[in-house]
Amino acid sequence: MITLSAAARAKDMNANKIRRSGQVPVVVYGNTENTQLQIEEIALKKAYMKSGESTLVELDTGSKKIPALFHDVDYDPVSDRMIHVDFYAVDMKKEVEADVHIRLVGESPA
Repeated sequence: MITLSAAARAKDMNANKIRRSGQVPVVVYGNTENTQLQIEEIALKKAYMKSGESTLVELDTGSKKIPALFHDVDYDPVSDRMIHVDFYAVDMKKEVEADVHIRLVGESPA
């Protein structure tokens, strides 16, 4: 499981100010109350490339750790930077369906 450090989103900062500071605004919903957080852009991008949408990510908010899946990632159409991410908080006692991408490598002997 990949761990990401997340901080509570400041009430006085809008999304553009958060992005200019090198952070990405994120929302966690599902098993918990909807929570607005911000995560460092570089760490978030590395975690998404490594885990995709089918591997659990642990969001460490300092006070608690939330197991979650990447649900939706929004990109800027010009710069291709992450501008917003939705996480789905997972209840570890229940079964969850996730899309798994399959990449075929090579050719079959047939």
